[in-house]
Amino acid sequence: MITTTKLRPYQIEAIEGIETAWRAHDSTLAVMATGTGKTDVFGDLIRRWLEFGRAMVVAHREELIDQAAQRVGAIAGCRADVEMADRRAGDGTMWDGAPLVVASVQSLNSADRLARFDPMDYAMLVIDEAHHATADTYRRVIAGGDESVTRCN
Repeated sequence: MITTTKLRPYQIEAIEGIETAWRAHDSTLAVMATGTGKTDVFGDLIRRWLEFGRAMVVAHREELIDQAAQRVGAIAGCRADVEMADRRAGDGTMWDGAPLVVASVQSLNSADRLARFDPMDYAMLVIDEAHHATADTYRRVIAGGDESVTRCN
């Protein structure tokens, strides 16, 4: 079931800007103030991109993870699995797992959990609260588990 969300003009503009940036770059950063509907923006982007592969949203707090799983799953019209603490997202494969995985960065950095997810299955990786993305734990996830990730200075 898809939740119909009427996007505001600035949200539509943000989505168009992100998609334009993706045509020229492998990644992009969207900056939006608190309360402006970032979850709706990345939820709509995920809905548009699911035909190309799965999506993963990574965050650092339980409330962000639960919010994204519920809201983005509803917007994208798909099941969302959660990878956090004692919760496991399917079996990690494109064919048996949900199209959307919402995961805690802490869980993905512990004991082979990230290895369960093949980066080639994913069309999109969203880092919620992207100002955390320079931390080694996030950089390891972004690199697909590559242990050779070096610290940002």
